[in-house]
Amino acid sequence: SMPPDTPRTVIPASPYRIPGSLFPLAESFNTGILLHRGGPVLFANLAMSRLTGLPAEELARRDFWDLFPAQVRDQGRALLARDDHAARYETLLLTAASEERWDELSIATETIQGEATFVCSFIDITERKHAEMAQKQTQQLMTQIIDGDPVPTLVINARHVVTHWNHACEQVIGIPARSIVGTRRQWSAFYRSERPIMADLIVSGQIEAIVDHYGSKNLGCSPAIEGAYEAEDFFPHMGDQGRWLHFTAAPLRNAHGEIIGAIETLQDVTERKNAEAGLLRLQADLEATVAIRTEQLQQAKARLEEDIERRERAEEELLKRYTEL
Repeated sequence: SMPPDTPRTVIPASPYRIPGSLFPLAESFNTGILLHRGGPVLFANLAMSRLTGLPAEELARRDFWDLFPAQVRDQGRALLARDDHAARYETLLLTAASEERWDELSIATETIQGEATFVCSFIDITERKHAEMAQKQTQQLMTQIIDGDPVPTLVINARHVVTHWNHACEQVIGIPARSIVGTRRQWSAFYRSERPIMADLIVSGQIEAIVDHYGSKNLGCSPAIEGAYEAEDFFPHMGDQGRWLHFTAAPLRNAHGEIIGAIETLQDVTERKNAEAGLLRLQADLEATVAIRTEQLQQAKARLEEDIERRERAEEELLKRYTEL
């Protein structure tokens, strides 16, 4: 027995076709819960009202499909009509302000009050979808920048998988992007057997291996990029007569400074190397010619000195005879 002046909790009548008293736990969820049978909303919890911005009385007057944009409704009806429809979707939900928000929709079928009923749960994933779209746009922009770069460029991720292989790289190396992107076969563009390229060594943090391999081949730290290296090497299996490449590899880092990949740029310097070799040959030929001419001049000088000496002796002999005469 309670004192006569004890206040009583008044539970308002549910506006829904299925009363909320049947689902006492649903109101404690932060996840939006909604029941329907393909038409009117039968029940929605408070979290669903917060998601949509619609009070319970308004939700109770709505058809389930009115909560979605027009482009989603027909597709959704067709999916739910199938017996093998999926249990989870990512979909757009309309709010009271006609704003579209992304939600993860999970669907289960239960028998409630003797009828098959769709039990739907909604989780707002708008921020995640916006982040994913922003990341996708960034990746697309990066791809456009790399593909449009006239410098041959390749990118690998932290798992040493090729993520970018631009058009200039295709032209210089001769391997199409479709056969290399998504693989770990970046080595095949440069070597006969599998071995890490400079970008792989940077991702692995094997700086000593970079120095050991490229130490005698004009290896140097990049003056512009921290942690980047530059080197030149000759690849005898590339092209008809081999190619000289100058390449720069730099780490890619996330916001925490962790290495999440590496970018490597290439430059075909074969013509420059051939020109340098030609200049060296020309210099060697010139030095050899100078040495020969120097020797010839020395020989001519020696002969001239002998001629002068003979002439002086002849003059002395002639003077002697003249004196005697």
